[in-house]
Amino acid sequence: MKRWILACVLGLVASIALVTPAQAAFTDCPNGTSCVWLEANGTGSRFTVSVGSNGVNVCHNMPWGFNNTVTSVLDGYGSGLDLLLYSTSNCTTPAVLVWIPPADFGQWNFTSTAYNNVMSSYIIYPRN
Repeated sequence: MKRWILACVLGLVASIALVTPAQAAFTDCPNGTSCVWLEANGTGSRFTVSVGSNGVNVCHNMPWGFNNTVTSVLDGYGSGLDLLLYSTSNCTTPAVLVWIPPADFGQWNFTSTAYNNVMSSYIIYPRN
């Protein structure tokens, strides 16, 4: 009986550890990708937007848990690509264009109510 209780407690602790999001940071975004976070300063849960899995000029709706909850973003593609974020599903109304010269990369915290927690879809877009 004691082993069963110990196993249940250990299982509960392990499951809590698995669902607790790690605190990320802007520097945790993989090279050559862009990332969005649920908290300011690149912290909280992160969604990585890579060219390989999303393609260029293709609209995608934000995944579950990120729709209308994005607070910070890093545009890290370089090579003439930008991340366009939209305030509506299916990329119908542009909300903000995240643009940074390829050599610099850029990070933003959305503090304005016009941008904070309103992003619903995105496109990886060629700058030229």
